[in-house]
Amino acid sequence: GVNDETKPARLVDKQNMNFANIGIIHALFPNALILHVVRDPMDVNFSNYKHDFMGTASDGSGQSIDYTCEMNSLAKFYINYRKSMAYWEKKLPGRVTHIRYEDLVNDFNGVAKAVISAAGLKWSPEILDFHKKKHA
Repeated sequence: GVNDETKPARLVDKQNMNFANIGIIHALFPNALILHVVRDPMDVNFSNYKHDFMGTASDGSGQSIDYTCEMNSLAKFYINYRKSMAYWEKKLPGRVTHIRYEDLVNDFNGVAKAVISAAGLKWSPEILDFHKKKHA
């Protein structure tokens, strides 16, 4: 088992399908910070399209993420994702913290400080050196 000395104080799960799990995340972890990084739809869809996600489902099933192979499927998936996010915003107003990807790129320091604050953590300038650490 995990003892208190090795038990992590925080858990970060950055799977891109977590939007489908907001209800269960909220139910299991009512005090958890749920971050939603929003990016321009064309950028998201093109990024997914250009990567080969065949046989790369993160659940270990060996299933492919085949909706990324066709722009039509990507568009439909994106629309459903946005509908899901709108539903949860209406059902649990203010529960999800939204961050624009473009803001993160253009003002990394400011957005990083806001995220650290929203997580209830103490700011440290070393946070900005995440890329220099072996495990980030």
